[in-house]
Amino acid sequence: MIKTIAILLLAVALFFMDLNAIGVSYALLVFAVLGIMMQQKYFNEIVLALPLFGYSFCLFLSKLTGVINLGILGGLVLLLFCFRQLGDLNYKERWNVNKWSILLPYSFLLVLILFSFVYTLDGGYQDLKIQLFLTWLGIFLFSINSFDKSLDEFNFEAFLILSFFLFVPHFSNATDKGISLSPYKVWQIYSVLNDGIRGHDFDIITATRISGIGILAYLIYLLDFNLKKAYLIVLLLFFVVMLIVCQTRQSIVALVLPIFLFVVYNFIKQGKRNYLGLSFGLVFIVYAVFNYVNYLNDNGVKSRIVTNVQGTSAEGTGRERIWHAAIEYINTNGEAVGFGNFKAATHAHDYPHNIFLELFIEVGVLSILVFLVILLYVFYELYKVFFVYTENSKLELFLIFATIYFLGLAQFSVDVPRNLMFFYTFALFVFVKYNKEREVIYD
Repeated sequence: MIKTIAILLLAVALFFMDLNAIGVSYALLVFAVLGIMMQQKYFNEIVLALPLFGYSFCLFLSKLTGVINLGILGGLVLLLFCFRQLGDLNYKERWNVNKWSILLPYSFLLVLILFSFVYTLDGGYQDLKIQLFLTWLGIFLFSINSFDKSLDEFNFEAFLILSFFLFVPHFSNATDKGISLSPYKVWQIYSVLNDGIRGHDFDIITATRISGIGILAYLIYLLDFNLKKAYLIVLLLFFVVMLIVCQTRQSIVALVLPIFLFVVYNFIKQGKRNYLGLSFGLVFIVYAVFNYVNYLNDNGVKSRIVTNVQGTSAEGTGRERIWHAAIEYINTNGEAVGFGNFKAATHAHDYPHNIFLELFIEVGVLSILVFLVILLYVFYELYKVFFVYTENSKLELFLIFATIYFLGLAQFSVDVPRNLMFFYTFALFVFVKYNKEREVIYD
């Protein structure tokens, strides 16, 4: 109870606090939280939280140290991997990752992508894209091999708390006329603008991707509501604020499907056991949406989230033009051009904001066939979650619905290196189920 109250009070304080003003102190706080969780043996929770939310914290550390953020994140994950492999993780506790049904298509696709490097032009974005791909691939590989068999006892609440502390520093990148802001000030200033924080010096795409997966994680834990979980709503508020002020519709669209599927899943699997909790959770969601719409009306805001307004930032999606150029190239040529060379081939943009078009044009048609095999595997496992598996833990539900979320984003957002998150969460889901099945057989 004392821990809950302390976290709640700290979250409220952070909502009104400019993290740039307490930069070193906050960094030490997060490292203290990590140290306490390691002492409590919450290794799996840390291993999962770092790749999903560590980018925000490492962006914060990058400002304090001058070291590139992905380098810091990769270093943290590597250190944790070494600690696990050389320290406390003995042979009997190691996680088995020899599930060939997922390793084979993943490996085949990886070989095709690596082969496409040969044709990559020597340029700014092309070189960056290769670096991003190899860095994220390394982060995910080290992460996957740092889990242990205690995943069956995964503490989802501890994972959410750590994710919160890792994510909050993302607000430190928001400014108004050069002055840094607290999360509350970010909301006050940007929630009443038609474009929110779009058009300002702020990476809205990364922020909304991370805030979206945070919202999904919290809802999966909170939807079967009980009073002991109530304090987590305050922590969830930070993710919601970020998503709203960024006004990036791709994350909203990508988030709607897994949330809808999760609600359906709960009514099918747990409706009778937790009807009151589910009803309360749904009422909370409807109430929140209703109040936000009223907030927009009261302040005369034409938010991009609920309208087609382009506002004042002069930012359109531009995707229709990019996709048209991609399809035109496929119809007139169709040859694979090499990793990162989409713009050189289509003269449209660095990447097409669609994973199918990106793989087809840069890696080749064979990569699409392998990718389709992986997608069929995803939907097969999703079907089993609903109709075959008798029980699914919160972690398993989060991983499969997170896969749907990231897959949705991959149809509209960024490039293959940053869409590797989809492959990561699905591989984790398969390995969790595989290890659980092995334990049952050996028992």
